[in-house]
Parts: sequence; C-alpha cells; structure tokens
Amino acid sequence: MSGCTVKTMKYITFFINFLIFIGSLALVIACGLQKAHVDPALAEAMKIPSGSVTFLLVFASFGLVISFFGCCGAINESPCMLGTFATLVAICLLVQIVCAGIIISYKNTFIDGLNDELFKDLNSVKNNTDAGIGDNSTNPLIVLQEHLHCCGVNASSNWDHVSKEFLDGQYPPTCCDFTGTTVQTCNAESKNIYNKTCSHEFVEAVKGGVVVIGAFGIILALVQVLAIVFACVMAKSFKRDYDVV
Repeated sequence: MSGCTVKTMKYITFFINFLIFIGSLALVIACGLQKAHVDPALAEAMKIPSGSVTFLLVFASFGLVISFFGCCGAINESPCMLGTFATLVAICLLVQIVCAGIIISYKNTFIDGLNDELFKDLNSVKNNTDAGIGDNSTNPLIVLQEHLHCCGVNASSNWDHVSKEFLDGQYPPTCCDFTGTTVQTCNAESKNIYNKTCSHEFVEAVKGGVVVIGAFGIILALVQVLAIVFACVMAKSFKRDYDVV
C-alpha cells in the first residue's frame, strides 16, 4: 500500500480519536462532578437511576483508553499501540453484537414485563383522582393512555372491574375519544372508547426508536470495522518500515 494512503489513514485515525478523547474526557469530568456534588435526595427527586452515572463513567473511561491508544499509536507510528487499539475496538464490537443478540432474544420477555407493570398500574387505581377524573393523574397507565390515545393494557375491558368497583361504572377520561361529541364520560357500553390498546401502542412507539438506534449501531459497527482495518494496515506498514531501518 502506498505511503500516501497510510499517511491519510494515520491522520484520519488521529483526528477521529482525538475528538473521541476530548469528548470522553469531558464526560468523565462531568460524571465525576455529578457523583461528588449532587445530593442523593435530589437525584432521587429527579428520577436519575442510581447506576446510570456510574455506567456513563465506566463507558467514558473505556472510550478514553481506546482513543488514547488510537491517537498515540497513529501519531507515533507505534505498531504495538495500534495493535492494542485494534484489539480494544474489536472487544467493543463483540460486546455490541452480544448485547444486540440478548435484546432480540429477550423481546418477548420485555413485552411480558411491560404488560405486568401496566396491569399493576391499572390495579392501583382506587378512586377518581387516580383515574384522572376531575384532576390530573400521575398513574403511568393513565398518562400513557392520554398520550397514545389507547385504552387498557391489552383490551379496553381490562378496566371493567376497576370501573365497577371504584369509579361508579365509568372509565378513565383518557380512555374516551371526546372528538366531535359533547359527551365527557364513557363506560363499557360507550362507542367513544379508544379501540387501541396501550401495550401494543407503546411497543409500536418504541419500534421507531429501535430502528434509529439499530441504524446508528450499524453505522457505528462499520466505523469500528474500518478503524480495525486502518489500525492493522498502519501497524503492518510501520513495522515493515522499522524492520527496513
């Protein structure tokens, strides 16, 4: 391979890894400051998962290490550091593939878990306030119904027992389509109940995000494969140059 091509690979590898290094360093500092100064009670109030900052810190630290070897290996023309860089990127790629496989294989488990949680939310409705009748409700299922225009977990009839026991036979207002009607309530016999179910609508909404994440993952994987190829080609070229010298 020509020296010009190898030089181009060298500077592309250095530039990209330098940007990753700066970004990772900033994320490490931000996560460190967050862990040091944010009150646990405030984090709880803001609904920040307890392990999320630690995960980001580990992720950023790993990115810092990889980009360090990429930068130094390219600019110093070090076959050893480039080999380490290629190995670490390959490990990242392998982990991504394994994670993708786990997510795909546990798709049905996710849906079952979602349904269980939504049924818990449904069964926690004990009065009009919980159901959002006359006041806003913080119940996750009620909020989901409001935004996705759906009713019930896997059927609108899921509300029947709650409606009869706690809501005077009425369904939550978020179950009712009031468009083009003056009726502001609905029950099991009403025609203005949303036909769509929340479990199905939520999964469909998530699919859009999964497609975007999947596309990003494929692009990232291609970049990683390219980085491994660049590193291997440069390491071989630099080693050959040193052997000649």
